[in-house]
Amino acid sequence: MSFRKALEQKLYGLQADVTISLDGVPFLMHDTTLRRTTNVEQLFPELARRPAAMLNWTVLQRLNAGQWFLKTDPFWTASSLSPSDHREVQNQSICSLEELLELAKGNATLLLNLRDPPRDHPYRGSFLNITLETVLRSGFPQHQPPDQPCLMWVTADLISFSLIIGIFVLQK
Repeated sequence: MSFRKALEQKLYGLQADVTISLDGVPFLMHDTTLRRTTNVEQLFPELARRPAAMLNWTVLQRLNAGQWFLKTDPFWTASSLSPSDHREVQNQSICSLEELLELAKGNATLLLNLRDPPRDHPYRGSFLNITLETVLRSGFPQHQPPDQPCLMWVTADLISFSLIIGIFVLQK
């Protein structure tokens, strides 16, 4: 919802942190664990301290990622939500990269901060390729004039930074 609301304000770009689920689905998550921003402690207490990337996408989809916002009101804006927006936030789920790309396609520049999964993650070695494949499959525009939306990537360790407007090249 926050990305959609931001696009409604005609902003230039969106930023998101991307990691990958245990079964290979790139998704948006800033925190290492899910404890602060989801109800993982209520639904799956045994998983609450695990890294978010060490859970399957089916588990991640079951979590509520909006109630924390209403409860903590981190930006002092929850009271300004309309009743329908309040209901939407209350039922917010974790966003996949695919969902963000569909929303932003042709509407905004994206800055993606790629957060490496843990060392023992089955997709640690292929995370960048899987994420790239998700972007390419999405149809996010690859050939844009300089004043049009584009896609930028930053890896979590900042070893490589690429401004990507055409063909994607990732180096680590």
